[in-house]
Amino acid sequence: MKKALSSIDIHVLIESWQFLCDSRLEQISRHSKQEVILKFRSKEYGTNRLLINLDGWIYLTTAKGFQSKSGNFIDTLKKSVKGGRVKSISQINSDRLISIILSNHNQEFNLIIELFRKGNLILCNNKEIISILRKEKLSDRLLDKGETYTYPKQPFNFLDSDSNSSIKKLKSSHRKLISALVTDCNLGPDVAEYICSNYNPNNPVTNLSDKDISSIISNAKIILSNPSQARIYSDDKKTIFPSPFELNNLNINSEFSNYNEAIEHFLSLQKELKTEAPREDGRTFTQKKYLKKFLVQSKEMRKIAESISNNVLFIQNIMDDFNNNKERKEIIDCNN
Repeated sequence: MKKALSSIDIHVLIESWQFLCDSRLEQISRHSKQEVILKFRSKEYGTNRLLINLDGWIYLTTAKGFQSKSGNFIDTLKKSVKGGRVKSISQINSDRLISIILSNHNQEFNLIIELFRKGNLILCNNKEIISILRKEKLSDRLLDKGETYTYPKQPFNFLDSDSNSSIKKLKSSHRKLISALVTDCNLGPDVAEYICSNYNPNNPVTNLSDKDISSIISNAKIILSNPSQARIYSDDKKTIFPSPFELNNLNINSEFSNYNEAIEHFLSLQKELKTEAPREDGRTFTQKKYLKKFLVQSKEMRKIAESISNNVLFIQNIMDDFNNNKERKEIIDCNN
């Protein structure tokens, strides 16, 4: 199950959003704790809404009627950039990191969208953080108002790297193949799993031949070089996920005119599944918790019982020796 967008997904989306440049940011609303909607308008393209879900999703939505929640961050955002013009939308450092440059009040602001960890929104002016949704203190960065914003360490850029560099990157990994493609080569989990379909994904990269590594990188480059019609796929495990790439040998669940629509439809399906799933009441949850604890304790007690049963003669001999020694001691004490 796809849990969030990958950096490669974001690369495809960013390219499709370039028409938003020169639009005005007409409205900003916080739909929920994790969702913020930016409403853009232009004469040529009309109204477009960008939905930011800080659980790792972002897409243009056709939905309307979002309720807005107030807060210090949203209020500052409205005061600073509402009505501003979009100068650029870009992906930063081939990461799950998006920068929207807005011009307003004769100033330039940088709205940064982080779609990793818990997700975050940061508004900067000349690299200084003037407002932030979530303050964070990390090992290499401090995200707080008044601090200078610094980008996280740049991951490997698979899309812009040539084949030789990508082969070298994969060969240098000591991880399992699937982990190396996702973590070291910065491919999305769904694409990485698809590429691994002809290999053992849990096989360490160090066990692969040079020919295998070259073939894996070549296949990845071919798949990612030409995004096709957006689709929702399903595999042999009946797992569905959206992808903008041509993934042969997988079942096509549905097709869409663009990747934004595919993502929105996929998330609506996930929401329906969660709604349909029966929720446990507090009593059932507690009963299951203690049942699990009881089963663990029962398993341990069975092991002890089996150990006693297997050594019953040995234990009996020890007890007999103990009783005999005790009787002899009592006889000696009486004689004395």
